[in-house]
Amino acid sequence: MKKWSGKLAIALLGLALMIAVPFSAKAEDVFRIGALYPLSGPMALLGNHNMNGVELATDIFNERGGAKGKKVQLIKADGPTSDAARSEAERLVSVEKLNVIFGTYSSSLSFVASSVAEKNKRIYWETGAIADNITQRNFKYLFRTCSKASNFGNTAANFTIEQLAKDLKIPVKDLKVCIMHEDSLYGTSVMSAAIKRLKDLGVKILATESYNKSITDISPLIMKFKSLNPDVVLATCYVNDAILWQRQMRELNFNIKAMVGSGGGHGISDFPKALGNDADGVFSADFPFIKNPKSVDPKLDPPLKMVFERYKKKYGEDPDMHAMASFTGAWIFYKYVLSQATSTDPDALKKIISQVDVPMGGTHMGWGVKFQGEKDPEPGQNTRAFAVMNQWQNGIYYAVWPAQYAERKPILVPLPNWRDRK
Repeated sequence: MKKWSGKLAIALLGLALMIAVPFSAKAEDVFRIGALYPLSGPMALLGNHNMNGVELATDIFNERGGAKGKKVQLIKADGPTSDAARSEAERLVSVEKLNVIFGTYSSSLSFVASSVAEKNKRIYWETGAIADNITQRNFKYLFRTCSKASNFGNTAANFTIEQLAKDLKIPVKDLKVCIMHEDSLYGTSVMSAAIKRLKDLGVKILATESYNKSITDISPLIMKFKSLNPDVVLATCYVNDAILWQRQMRELNFNIKAMVGSGGGHGISDFPKALGNDADGVFSADFPFIKNPKSVDPKLDPPLKMVFERYKKKYGEDPDMHAMASFTGAWIFYKYVLSQATSTDPDALKKIISQVDVPMGGTHMGWGVKFQGEKDPEPGQNTRAFAVMNQWQNGIYYAVWPAQYAERKPILVPLPNWRDRK
């Protein structure tokens, strides 16, 4: 019996070794990269759009042979809350042994997940979260490809001052503004920049109100603003509260001359899908959503048109700007970093990243790419990322300001009263 037990043990050991070797070899033949986004919960809609963009970039990169003959294997993770994002980041580092993590769209999630990566000296590649303080912590392994919250807030404020006041024929000093924002890191960061800019230029801010993004009745806030009779409302919202705001504005007959959002819910296709014509005329400071190939480098590869077509074929709908921002972020990493690497060693990747130098218009978002160094005020921030002012016109999101990025001129300024709309 003992003799057979020994032989069985040896046979099982040999079988285990035979099984282990192919899997080990297979792991060495790919670059394993994490992708951490909120795929469930209240931020799942845009979280999945971001993941879609990363997936598409990975598909195209792998179809072209990857880097050094090695393809990319995405290891996905769902982080719907800060605790979950921290836990999943720890799993990707400690269990999956990953050196690079893409993430996360949400600023609150990015803040904690990137801390885990930094503690473990792993690359955290942020494709969508915009809070300024994400890149104000002197981290050495964090890089953000997109524009930041103060770009959004300043764009909203500058547009209001430089263009909107003129179009409304109201002197800047007489312009009356109310401000609302959801109370997470995202909303607070964006509107803090807008408030500072408006105050610096003497704009009258009648009220500033915050709320939780899970709000189901925004009518008390609307009634307060209605009593103040502002010309313009500046807002930072997620999608459900942005839609709720528009619907209850109509129900309560709250009329303003202009509605200026700042990304988030005001910038995705679900906004006009839910509201129809009631979305028309709403502005939003946001990532540039480039649809015209003439707006980017004519040598851009893969071509902009091809990316749109591939996205629609894969996911059954056109990409929104969040999907395109994450596609762009992932593609920057693949084309300019991983293609030059022999491994995902974080310190080796950092040296490559420090040399990335893409001129304006050289990416699918129209951005260029140049990251701030470790001795700069915001290490890891892409200094060539920017925001523009967009507007919904007949269900399509067009850039309208500044002039060099404008696809259309603004419409419905001032906004008609609700009773005069169809």
